[in-house]
Order: sequence, then structure tokens, then C-alpha cells
Amino acid sequence: QSCVDVMIKPRIWNGKSHVVRAIVKIASQWSIVGVPSTDQRIYGWEVEGLCTWIPVIQSPTDGVEDLFLGDNWFSVAKTSPDFVEEMEIEATGGDDENHIETSVELSAVDDEMEMEESEIPTTETTESSSTLEFSGLCKALLLQAIPDSKATSTSAILSEELLPYRAAALQGIADLLKSLIQESDPVESEKEIKKIFTIVARPALSIIDSEKIMAIETKSNQPPLVIARAIDAFAASMWPGIDLEDKAAEILSVFKTAGGTKQAAWTVRESAALASSLLALRCSESVLRNHKCLSTFLSCTEQALKDRKFWKVRFAGLKILKSLVGRAGDSALHNVVGSKKACPESRSRQLILEALLPHKEQALSLARSCLTDSESTITAISTEICGAISWWP
Repeated sequence: QSCVDVMIKPRIWNGKSHVVRAIVKIASQWSIVGVPSTDQRIYGWEVEGLCTWIPVIQSPTDGVEDLFLGDNWFSVAKTSPDFVEEMEIEATGGDDENHIETSVELSAVDDEMEMEESEIPTTETTESSSTLEFSGLCKALLLQAIPDSKATSTSAILSEELLPYRAAALQGIADLLKSLIQESDPVESEKEIKKIFTIVARPALSIIDSEKIMAIETKSNQPPLVIARAIDAFAASMWPGIDLEDKAAEILSVFKTAGGTKQAAWTVRESAALASSLLALRCSESVLRNHKCLSTFLSCTEQALKDRKFWKVRFAGLKILKSLVGRAGDSALHNVVGSKKACPESRSRQLILEALLPHKEQALSLARSCLTDSESTITAISTEICGAISWWP
């Protein structure tokens, strides 16, 4: 609770990104999957009733209004951080007196924090004030990384001094969502991720989409590191079986543009390819049976493999191809799809395979082109892909 209280304070200083990483690290260890409203329990306690304090829960409600359980924080808190105004004063200059006051104020941050910590009561806090909501934490991190543009000037948002903090907040969202995917209850984790997806998707895409970025009044681009972390956060918010309906092709186009040849930052190209790979792995069957979507997946792979300087970008491109091939299954599965006893998963794989067969030669050509790559990791994954495709009819 103390770390979160420090994070939501408007003051920014060098090293506050480490506070965000600490919060994410702790919360991901206590992330609860499948917490019914009548049975709130935490991991690590085999016998119910031994622990009276629940550090992190998933809210049973659909909306996200609380940061801590019952505090209604997002309804009453200001979404625009006040530290932006302070940083603008320091960046735009002024007389020496203003600079002296600013420097003294910033140097007193540690003392102020110590005084605030000493004022925290040592008595046991109530459950409603100390229990952190998982979705609320993700929303708070999003507001730290992408403040309200209506209340905050664009030049202040894009300040280089905020870059490490914004990147850490977006990376924190991705890490928290990954901790949910790794847990044992996929049904309940899917419910929570769907709720977080509605919070993260639109702001993240507004940063990723280059056309929307250029529409900003100042014509200033977002820093590449923030774009890469926004892609990571958006990708992590996609749950297994996600059905994007008619939006899948549009989102893939955004990923393709973000990872295109006009993007100078290799980290953005890598994140865009990895996001495409995750989408191929988790999207619904209908997306992979769409000819336009499949063509875009292969185009993303092809443009990633053209990067001869950074092998991680090529590796991310091959992961797209591996995800597609993996969704089609293997030979042992194909032998039973024609039988009446074939399971629904086998039929789904067969339908995906039939959709991929027209693209077999292109996919095989892309994989074979990397067999002689100087990076052993690239040759290993390309060999694996070629071996899987060799079983296709």
C-alpha cells in the first residue's frame, strides 16, 4: 500500500520507475485468479481462514472504479498528474529565483517522503483500505504512462524526463497481465483480462498508430521506447481465444505499420512482430481463416526477416510463422480429424490448416531463407518450422 501511495503522488523524481517495478513485482506474486465474491482467498495459504488480510484481489464487478477496495479512487482522483506543470517550468526556463525554488523543492523529496511515512498509523488497517484491486492497479499504471491529453500539454507528456517512468508503467501492465496468464484458472483469468483489455486497448492503440500520432497538434512523435512498451501492454491484454471480429485486420495493419521499414527503432519493430505472433497464437479460429489476415501475418513475417542488422527482429518475425504453424497442428492430429471421434480442437486445427495450405509455399520459403542465418537461434526456430510444414499435405 505504501508503494502504491508513493506512485500515485504527482511528484516525479529520478528512480520513481523503480517504485513501479517493485509494485508490479509484488502484485504479480499475489495476483489472484478466480476469486468469487463469497470465497476470497489468496495463494500460499492451503487452509482457508489462516490469513485475515488479502493483499490483491480481482474485483467481482465489471467496472473499474477502485484502486483499493471500496475507495472509489478513479471517480474522485484527478487523472492529470500535477508534476507535469513543475517539469514544464523547469524545462521552459525563467529567472534564477524560480530555478532555485524548483531545485530546493525537488531535493526535499526524500525528507518529505520520510515525514509522510512516519505519519502512517501503525494500527491494523481495514480490508477496504489495504486490499489492492488488480484491474485498478493496471488502470492506475496506464494513467501514469498516458495522462489525460485534454488536461496535460503534449510537450509535457513527451518530455524525455518522463520517458523511463512512462516506459516502466507500461511494462508493468504487461508483466501483471502475464502473471495472470501463467496461473492455473484460465476461465477466471480470462474474465479479468477482458476487463483490462477494455481499459488498455484504446489508449495503447492511440500511441501505436502512427497516423493518430501525427494528428497531434504539435506534430510530435511519441518516443520509440514508449511505443514499444505500449505494443507490449496491448499484446499482453489479449486473452486466448480473443475474437476481434472485423477489427483483427485493422489491428494487424497497425502492427505492420509500426514494424515497417519506416520505423527506425528496432525495439519497436521487434515488439510489433512479437505482438503479431501473440495475436496469431491467441486469436479465434475465424481470424486465421480470414485470407486478408493470413496475408498480413505473412507480410509482417517477411518485413521482419529483411532486418539483417538485428537478429532479435528476425527471430520475432519467425515467431509469427511458428505461431501460425503451431495452430495448424501436427501429423498425428491430422490422422484423426477425419474420424467421427475427432475432438472439436482437432476439427478447428484442420480448418486452420486448410486456410494455411494456399500459403504453404510462401511460409516454407520464408523459413528456408533463414536456415543459413549466422545466428544459431534463428536457424533453430526455422528448422523447427520447416519440420512442422513438411507434414502438411
